[in-house]
Amino acid sequence: LDQLGAYLKCVYAPIDVNCVVKRALSRLKPTCYICLETELWPSLLTEAYRSGVKLLLLNGRISERSLNRYRKVPGLVKPLMQSFTAIAAISETDRERFMQLGADPAKIFVAGNVKYDLQLPISLNYAEVYRTRLGLSEDQPVFIFGSTHTGEEQVFIDSFFRLRDNKKNSVFIIAPRHLNRLAEIEKLFISHNLPYEKLSRLYSGNRQERVILVDTMGELALLYSIGTFVFCGGSLVPKGGHNIMEAAIWGKPVYYGPHMKDFADAVTILESGGAGFVITGSEDLIRSATRLMQSPEQYHAICLKAREAALAQQGAARRQAELVKHILFQ
Repeated sequence: LDQLGAYLKCVYAPIDVNCVVKRALSRLKPTCYICLETELWPSLLTEAYRSGVKLLLLNGRISERSLNRYRKVPGLVKPLMQSFTAIAAISETDRERFMQLGADPAKIFVAGNVKYDLQLPISLNYAEVYRTRLGLSEDQPVFIFGSTHTGEEQVFIDSFFRLRDNKKNSVFIIAPRHLNRLAEIEKLFISHNLPYEKLSRLYSGNRQERVILVDTMGELALLYSIGTFVFCGGSLVPKGGHNIMEAAIWGKPVYYGPHMKDFADAVTILESGGAGFVITGSEDLIRSATRLMQSPEQYHAICLKAREAALAQQGAARRQAELVKHILFQ
């Protein structure tokens, strides 16, 4: 939206009812309809296909649970799969699952996941910017808990109290997933006699406390640049997890809980490269972080593996854009 501005018009998708879909298609007269992941609206796809609209499914993924559910209605799902001009699947596993649902193998391409096609900003050294802003030395340990949900802040607190004496110069940063929970977290900190400062009030190295509460939007992915160890939330509680590649692209060891179903492919990528670590609580994090701080060579090797794994995902957006271009102008 920021880049296209007035050239882009956003409207809601029509309710998936035949008469509504037909009216929307007659007004819009689309050349191409692109859906993402598994946004399979039967009436919209069927009517668009009958109208001669080219259908593309990008960033296509099918979980095992969805596969089993779709298999129960083959008469509905198979025609939808066969109506696509092309499907860009995230992985070979997803490609196989689309084929099991009736998609034409010749029309399915493995292109990677655009969510993991991340680019580091080159216009500014954000690590240096945040270290200066927070008064951090380059070798000062920084623990970041990102996108936390209710229940995960206690792990942050436990980790702080366990590590603060052993690592007296360490700094702990926590960024809740939803800013409307700030008051809840502040109350929790106060109940534990935990001094903290808000990120929005820190400038030019005026930090006094070792705990920082992120109370701003859009900074977490950049803050990961100064992290020594990163925990990604929504994973110790059953929320499906968050994008762990945002930390890995900076070359950081990434920790997460067992509930990562929404980013299971990212978990596979990082763990296969030895750069992602599942934990069940503060004990696991403390044990692993302590071991790695005592073994700098092993720590730096993991950092390198994390960055390499994330960089290997680049190009997914371009590949899928090229597919759309080819379909439209073939």
